[in-house]
Amino acid sequence: MKVLEENGNSHIGFIFGKAKVAPLHSNTIPRFELCAAVLSVEVAEHVSTHLDVTFDEIRFYTDSKVVLGYISNQTRRFYTDVSSRVERIRQFSNPKQWTYANTHANPADIATRNSPDVNLKDSIWLTGPTQLQQDVTPDIGEDHCLIDPNTDKEIRPDVWFSKIHMSRQSEPKYYEKFSSWRSLVGALSLLRCFARKFHRDSDGRNMSGTTGVQEFKDTEQFTIRSAQWKSFKEEIMCLRASDSLPKGSSILPLNPVIDKHGILRVGGRLNNSNLTLLDKNPTIIPGKSHVSKLLVRHFHDGVKHRGK
Repeated sequence: MKVLEENGNSHIGFIFGKAKVAPLHSNTIPRFELCAAVLSVEVAEHVSTHLDVTFDEIRFYTDSKVVLGYISNQTRRFYTDVSSRVERIRQFSNPKQWTYANTHANPADIATRNSPDVNLKDSIWLTGPTQLQQDVTPDIGEDHCLIDPNTDKEIRPDVWFSKIHMSRQSEPKYYEKFSSWRSLVGALSLLRCFARKFHRDSDGRNMSGTTGVQEFKDTEQFTIRSAQWKSFKEEIMCLRASDSLPKGSSILPLNPVIDKHGILRVGGRLNNSNLTLLDKNPTIIPGKSHVSKLLVRHFHDGVKHRGK
């Protein structure tokens, strides 16, 4: 403990010291150093609790720059052992209280090495580190960086990932990378299943969806809606709002309607007939869309390249 008088004189006194023997089982040097830092915090907490003295400031010293980097870290994640010890340290202290002391000025080393008792009186075990004997500590408040974070086995490696945003409405550009309708729908179907597996509903449960044939059909509808939205966004918004279509709309003569699946279809008097849905209300496909090219190619191949 360092006491400053009004006249500027200072006195350093030894109050309490503690050391531990390292365990025999294998461990890393940074973990040993971190355990020593935890012990330092526990001692400081014990002394401040039981000593009837109000401290203006508490400082901690370590000769491990790795530990200083751990304590000051704000960017990387540690494995459990290191993370729990760093959390314990920061419960009682903050990184600004931690200072580097070189190995020769580290009092803790006295407790781990042979030393004649006649030298103990004048040793730094009782007088404290060199910085403590000085009026100014230049390292106080300095930010400490992680030492070789990419090779440190105690630091979790960074995981990089790419995010693909699939709009429910607009046709993405990556549709053009597919040369067949089945390959496009198959890839999107697999991606939707994968995304659904990690999606949770409002109750926190994993959402399960359809599989097989039904999943393929749902993805076909999703793909068609995407293509329609890109070309007929204004018309779809008008129909959903029960408004009249713009006079310059290219599909105005088709009297378009939206079915229960959100797909834009041809309307008209055939709605009163007994024909099937596809015959009464054909799907409207944008002519310049890549989806339309894939559909034409798909059905052309399906009829073995026959003409009309």
